[in-house]
Amino acid sequence: MMKQIFFFISFILFFLACTHKEVPLEYPVIDLVGSVEKHQRVYCSDLFSSIDLVPLETKEKCLVVYTPFPKIILKDSVIFISGNTLYAFNVSGKFLNQIGTKGQGPQEYLHSTRFFINTDTPTIYMEDLRKIVEYDFSGNYIRTIQTPEINDTKLIKSHNSVSN
Repeated sequence: MMKQIFFFISFILFFLACTHKEVPLEYPVIDLVGSVEKHQRVYCSDLFSSIDLVPLETKEKCLVVYTPFPKIILKDSVIFISGNTLYAFNVSGKFLNQIGTKGQGPQEYLHSTRFFINTDTPTIYMEDLRKIVEYDFSGNYIRTIQTPEINDTKLIKSHNSVSN
């Protein structure tokens, strides 16, 4: 009984710790969707003073697989790009490293489409089916956080016993 209550309270505290905090924007926000909805023509020259093309290094170990909506994040002069795997490049396009490894092991992830950058420390969280895997910017494994299933009977029983 105590284990169930502890698990339920830990579960609630975990999700309360994930509250959204306002992060000051480093760059101005450009509302391209709003312009499209208003049928306004938008010129890059109106929005940007210059555009830099960053050709990514192409080696066999860092070829980005095409995905319809790749996630690309620039953080601390590192460009993170998800395709089939998560890769890190510098702002010149030079390949730095792969983040983690793809697989079914305890330190691996199946898909790299959902990743999040920790803004306080240089770490990356890869969301997988039943776990979140944390890596540093060099791709080294830090830890795995197990996530409960929504229909987990232990969680439902503990919730029912607490609410009764």
